[in-house]
Amino acid sequence: MRGVGVFVAAAFAVPDGYRYTPGGYLLHDSCIVEVPNNFVVNDTFATPCSIPAEVANEQVYAMDTHTKGDVTFTQMNSSWTVPQLPKDAEGQVVYFWPGFKADAPEPGYPVLQPVLQYGQRGAQWELQSWFVWARTFPPAAITGPAISVAPGDEVVSYMELDESSQIWTVYGRNERTKETSVLQISKSKAGNTDYKYAMHVLETIMGSSNYCAEYPPDGAVDFTGITVNGGQSVDWQTRVQKSDCQQQVTASAKGDDVKMTWSVGRDLVV
Repeated sequence: MRGVGVFVAAAFAVPDGYRYTPGGYLLHDSCIVEVPNNFVVNDTFATPCSIPAEVANEQVYAMDTHTKGDVTFTQMNSSWTVPQLPKDAEGQVVYFWPGFKADAPEPGYPVLQPVLQYGQRGAQWELQSWFVWARTFPPAAITGPAISVAPGDEVVSYMELDESSQIWTVYGRNERTKETSVLQISKSKAGNTDYKYAMHVLETIMGSSNYCAEYPPDGAVDFTGITVNGGQSVDWQTRVQKSDCQQQVTASAKGDDVKMTWSVGRDLVV
């Protein structure tokens, strides 16, 4: 993990010039590049980044489903509804995403993901497609455009590798407005690796206690219509890493539905 620093300040104390990234760490602004829809990021594309990533305190996969790492994934579709805005806005960051991970279902490794994000740019929901690889030097995050979404909007997403061109497409669409965030990136630029872990994740950056009201008040997000590799069945492994707010994640027997639930009551666990 050459070049990766360790930042252990308060959850929201961000070093000057750095930003949070989903599925990754804190990256310097020079390491995060947004490209327009239909732009193909290939080996000729360079970022000016020469600054190590930092590990953010309290950035965690609060709950997720992931696969066992015994299948190479080239396609996944998933849809979900944008929840309400959190009642408490305390500088927290909340990410919901389906994605593909290389190496391990953990932060920092290469990841392709359409992300529903709150707190990335203020107390609002946005949809943005990302590739992030923080556990390397120089680290990199390449994104499609961030588009606005509102509570109740349906998000339709997919990730797919075109076998002939070896180009990944990471796609997210707001069904109400039809706006899209599309990232197209060559396999060689996206870590030049196979993606062995499919995931659905609630990732949070917030305090370690008294944070339940910083979650959306709906108490649930349901990922539906999940398909992988042209219809293969999925054996999801469920994992909960923060349980103070009665977090739970369940997957259907077919693997086509993943539901995450929580309570926004305060001090549920002392």
